[in-house]
This record gives sequence, structure tokens and C-alpha cells, in this order.
Amino acid sequence: DRMQPIGLKGSKLISDILKDDKVPNSNKKNCFVLCDEEKIISCIGHRIDRRSIAHEHSKLIIRVDIQQ
Repeated sequence: DRMQPIGLKGSKLISDILKDDKVPNSNKKNCFVLCDEEKIISCIGHRIDRRSIAHEHSKLIIRVDIQQ
């Protein structure tokens, strides 16, 4: 799966994001991805998709709190 992280012009695979962040292979299965109907919104704790940033034309903003 791909997402378009903030600060990156193109898209990036979730596996590459976790690799860049040096997440051990044994911990990758414990990483969560937040999605809507169309795209990945965030790789929780690692990156946020730039298409999901609120702007002056946003009509609905949802806050998601993740507790461990």
C-alpha cells in the first residue's frame, strides 16, 4: 500500500516508511494504518498523508486519539 507523506512530492510504500524509520521486522505487524474509503490517512506514529491535512476549505475535521 502507498501513501503520500507530508514533505514528500511523490508516494511511498508503507513498508519503505517503516524501513526508513528502522522499525524491526518483528514489530512491523504491530504497526497500524488509518484509512478512509479512498486512501491511507496515516501510518500511526510514523507519517501523515498530505492529502489529509485540514485547510481553509475543510468542512469536517475528525480527531482520532490512539491509546495503548
